[in-house]
Amino acid sequence: MLGGQWFPKVGVFWHGAWNCHQYHNTTEFFADFGVYDVKLTVPQFEIVGASGVKVSEANNADNTKTLTYHGDDIHDFAWTASPRYKVKDDGVFQGQMGPVRMQILMQPAHWNQVERHEKILRESLDHFEPLVRSVSLQDDHAGRSRARLRRGRQEYPTFITGETSWFMPEGLHMPELVIEHEFGHQYWYGHGRDQRIRRCLDG
Repeated sequence: MLGGQWFPKVGVFWHGAWNCHQYHNTTEFFADFGVYDVKLTVPQFEIVGASGVKVSEANNADNTKTLTYHGDDIHDFAWTASPRYKVKDDGVFQGQMGPVRMQILMQPAHWNQVERHEKILRESLDHFEPLVRSVSLQDDHAGRSRARLRRGRQEYPTFITGETSWFMPEGLHMPELVIEHEFGHQYWYGHGRDQRIRRCLDG
């Protein structure tokens, strides 16, 4: 299960007017930045990943659990849950902008590719950081990012989804291409621009 692209969205007061687009299923929403404090209550057997930083997790008497996430200066919140996920807590990448905790969530049928996903994620961190270290709007956000990968190819704050299938030969680099692309959005995602009218910004 993936929960993202919430609608309606909080509009943006921009150039003296409210920018509040209708829903379009093939584009990004233009939304304002804010602080998200989100509580998710799910069955205890679910494995959960989400935007932001997990600040607490508590089991409830009815066999559910409540997870609390906090995100600063983000304009969307996404989460995923499945009892089938396999998890690789991939340590912390210590970059110039601060630590990045990496966590990979994958379906069991794709687990034989986890090293490929880990490798391109680390290479993307190495590649992007020196190029964009002067970007100020999301430095802290990127520095605290938790990169989580599953099938679906989309970016959310501190949370990206990859794309693969059970058959993915070593010479076919689609997972690597998608992960690097979606990871790049962590630096420019929603960078004060309206992708609905400027599609090139998704580049």
